[in-house]
Amino acid sequence: MVGSVPSSPSGPQAEFHEAAAKHTYTFLCGGLGSGKSWAGAWELIWSVLENREVMQDEGRDGELLYLVGAPTYQLIDAGPWRHILTILDEMSRLSGYSIIKGKPQKTHPRQIRLTTGDVIQFISTDSGRFAGANAVGWWLDEGEESENPLASFNLLDNRKRDQRGPRMFGITTSTPTIAGTGIARLFEDQEAAENPDYKMVRAATNSNPAFADGKYYAQRAATMSERERRVKLDGEILPPEGSVFGLEFDPSKSLAHRWRFDRNRKRVQYNLAIDWGGSYHALLIEHDEKTGVDVVMDEFIKDGVQVREFCQYVVDQCKSRWRIDRADIHQVVCDYNPKDSRTEAYKWWRGRVSHRRVRNHQDRTRRLNVMRWRLLDSNGNRRLLFNPALKRTRSNRPVLLCLTNYKFQDRRIQGQDVLTDRPIQESLWSHGCDALSYFCDIRYSGMRIHEEVPEDGPGRNLGPQRKI
Repeated sequence: MVGSVPSSPSGPQAEFHEAAAKHTYTFLCGGLGSGKSWAGAWELIWSVLENREVMQDEGRDGELLYLVGAPTYQLIDAGPWRHILTILDEMSRLSGYSIIKGKPQKTHPRQIRLTTGDVIQFISTDSGRFAGANAVGWWLDEGEESENPLASFNLLDNRKRDQRGPRMFGITTSTPTIAGTGIARLFEDQEAAENPDYKMVRAATNSNPAFADGKYYAQRAATMSERERRVKLDGEILPPEGSVFGLEFDPSKSLAHRWRFDRNRKRVQYNLAIDWGGSYHALLIEHDEKTGVDVVMDEFIKDGVQVREFCQYVVDQCKSRWRIDRADIHQVVCDYNPKDSRTEAYKWWRGRVSHRRVRNHQDRTRRLNVMRWRLLDSNGNRRLLFNPALKRTRSNRPVLLCLTNYKFQDRRIQGQDVLTDRPIQESLWSHGCDALSYFCDIRYSGMRIHEEVPEDGPGRNLGPQRKI
């Protein structure tokens, strides 16, 4: 090794270091004071020296650039600049010589040159005026504090293009956003899709040994809301604010990890849930009559086709992927509109098609609440689960992302953006959720106590319910 890196990390920081060695992009998502910025500085220095050691072993040289970003220069001063210099000074004390070349330069371009031939350059990502550099790797600190977190992430990543580096990487350290969006959501989505390039490690505030007595945590928690505490101190990534199913759907707990398809299993029904439109979305659902649990096995997504073509596609896919014939389908629940679409469905699954017109806001609310109940009831039971293989759906709107990103509309009232209780129906994410909510409403609304008062007065019969 070119130098000795002091104060090796422990706990979540050690896990972060192990992850960084195996993945291109790593994110230490931590609470306030969890030591995430120190871990980021330590990881950057380690990566710089490790790359240089490999190059020296191969007989290669040449200057390599590494970028360190934060939303503002104030944040750079408070975190990356101070931590990196502290680590380099400690290395100098331990080894007897400094690898800092000259004086660290605080004026533009702010940078630290090393005797190894490496340059660490610091930039404010919110300025949006950085261009021209070819970097081997980068570290983004407090990226979620940026005005546009994903833009900051991409600003640095677009400069990661110097192929001479033995290992090219991107490191992020930050507390997640209260809104539940941004870089943390990007990593969750990539991990859900099983992208091997991405890995996220979480660290709570009290994982830092310096705050082991709990006083710092308690002082901060006393001034925070419950949501703020869970995000800012525990480092939790909560569902996006305004997410329709944010409290009920969990990217891990809602997956049927132990589910296996068995065509010969008894007392099992196969059902279809379909949302029509220019963007067609159908879900194949297995219902276990013994447990009452539904597992979404597969999804079929098509754009720009006719209804007949889509129905043929669904039938063909059920047969080729699962050996489920058209006659094996127990029930097809579809959108009431348009009429021509549901009429076409009768031809393909005669006598097994169900639908219900959404007449008013009460009907819509009932439908969403029934689906929430199936996803997670008040006793913690989940009766609507998903095949883990759905994480690999090749589509820009897979159902697992639909459930996370399906949001309520906001409305401008007296200069403020206020969330309403109406979902955004024109959204890319509405189709999978609509198909599922039709299915849940038709099959299970009769099992619930209805508090809504419909347009035609109390006591309205919701129609015959199929007994499950």
